[in-house]
Amino acid sequence: MISEDKLLHLLFSGLYLIFLFERGYFQSKAMRISGELRKFRESKRKMAVMILIFVIAQIWVIGSFVYIIKPTYMDWTRFPIPSWTRWLGTIIAFSGMGLEFSTQIYLGRNYSTTLHISEEQTLVTTGPYRYIRHPMYTALIAVGIGLGLLSTSWYFLLPFLVTGIVIAFRIRREEEAMISKFGDEYIQYAQRTGRFFPPIIGNK
Repeated sequence: MISEDKLLHLLFSGLYLIFLFERGYFQSKAMRISGELRKFRESKRKMAVMILIFVIAQIWVIGSFVYIIKPTYMDWTRFPIPSWTRWLGTIIAFSGMGLEFSTQIYLGRNYSTTLHISEEQTLVTTGPYRYIRHPMYTALIAVGIGLGLLSTSWYFLLPFLVTGIVIAFRIRREEEAMISKFGDEYIQYAQRTGRFFPPIIGNK
């Protein structure tokens, strides 16, 4: 009979691989549609930043696959928590992935991997955007927390902690860009929605 620890490890492996495929698919699709890859190639600075992010991401991915294939090699990153919190992490990660997928579907061609407002961009207010202005960020943080709890490893929490810090600095610029593009329509939309959670939680 399979042990609980092995079952949770298999759940982590499946969720992580699905998440990796999902992110890779939508990001590559967005870069093809918007021509962002060409723009990166035309700017040495942007290309350097892209390469740095890619290298850091690959280091994280390599460590992730080491954990999937031989989890004992990552024991030095693990912290002790009750098994019920690992199951909670599974639910959080799964919910985050579902939210991210839904967000991508409703965004469609509006999705961009960079802070860029195109001429053709529309204001999406349906799906998860009906209640939350930045569901993608909510989803990414949820996946990070979920995978960290599920794996009991700070190695999987750290990148999403960094992501949270980046989001905190980026969010104001992003909303200013949206106001510049959509004006009062976005201001009114912001008044009836929450930033990361439905407004009932109080995060406007």
